[in-house]
Amino acid sequence: MTAVRAPLRLMSIMPSAPPGRRFTSDITIKALEGIAAIEPMEYRSLAAKDATMRNIRDQLETFRPQVVHFEGYVSVATPDTDDDSPYVQLLTTDQSVKTDVFAELLIKHGVQLLVIGRNSVGQVYQNAGAQATLKLIQHGLPAVIAPMRAIDDASATTFTTEFYRAFLQGNTLESALHLARRRLASKGGDWSVFALFADPARLDYFQLLRESA
Repeated sequence: MTAVRAPLRLMSIMPSAPPGRRFTSDITIKALEGIAAIEPMEYRSLAAKDATMRNIRDQLETFRPQVVHFEGYVSVATPDTDDDSPYVQLLTTDQSVKTDVFAELLIKHGVQLLVIGRNSVGQVYQNAGAQATLKLIQHGLPAVIAPMRAIDDASATTFTTEFYRAFLQGNTLESALHLARRRLASKGGDWSVFALFADPARLDYFQLLRESA
């Protein structure tokens, strides 16, 4: 893994909620747009009806984001036959995608980090979000930051905002995570929810390098 050079290219994917669930990512989009206005970052968002697999593939190809921020829903799918094993899938606006397929798509287009911004399931054991994170890493995605259990909207937004600010200011990935956790804790949030998964040997140089560096 090499350093990420400024300006950071960040793409957010925030699909429509499944029936009976709510879509709460508008505040995240506003926060990321605000950061992009003052930091060395190019930002594109695919939200609600625009967060389709066709649009995701097109933006990965043309925009080539270094970081993808996903706020959506994951689930464990029931196999079609007795010969198949259950698998974890991510839900876009128009279809479900197996985590291995999603990982391969991100890797193919050079994504270095996936940040999963929210998790609606309380327990860690059999938590679809936690399972998806492990599957993504196992299939070769360089790094993933994700909440291992449920987190409220305010805390999720605080973490997201503080993490990207810290990373864009030149902190390493681990340091940015630490700073965001501290900021979340200072506001009474549960800092332990968010976890980083990556090969430790690759983390020393995982930071944003500005043009003058």
